[in-house]
Amino acid sequence: MINKICKLGMLMLSILIFNGCSSDDDDSNNNDSTGIVGTWKITSLTLESTTDWNQDGVANPNLLEETSCSLNDFFIFNADGTGEVVSDGFSIVLDVDQDVDFNNYYTFECVDYSGYTLDSTWTQEGNSVTVVTVVETIVLSLESNDLIGISEDSFQVPKIFSGGIGWDYVIEDSITTLTKI
Repeated sequence: MINKICKLGMLMLSILIFNGCSSDDDDSNNNDSTGIVGTWKITSLTLESTTDWNQDGVANPNLLEETSCSLNDFFIFNADGTGEVVSDGFSIVLDVDQDVDFNNYYTFECVDYSGYTLDSTWTQEGNSVTVVTVVETIVLSLESNDLIGISEDSFQVPKIFSGGIGWDYVIEDSITTLTKI
């Protein structure tokens, strides 16, 4: 069995990272004309591939349906442009192995950092919401009633090569959805 710790910084933040900077223009506003103020819970963490991480016989690209990690992650947006990013998980320990037909299967363990909180500031320009923490800048897009974060090449999934000869990572994009509660 191959055991690899996939440290993703703070899972939620790493999945949302945009690798960009917020604008220095004074055009940003915190007037909350679209109802951003409040608490937004992560309702989906979707990868490109489907994997049966919880071994229930159903592969799913949504990590929240496959693991118990990050089920209680949320963002708080205050009217004054401040906020918090709160996570119940920091990393996932993945075990990857192969069955007799050389099919990969996974088990997971959430490394619990319950109540891990980062203070943040936020600005909004149209449908774009930028959240800044001491760790990184996160750019979200307001779509319908959800905030969506898209991050390219943000998640490493370990894979075993055919025949069990070796293993490597497949780098995947991720989409995070937050819904106001």
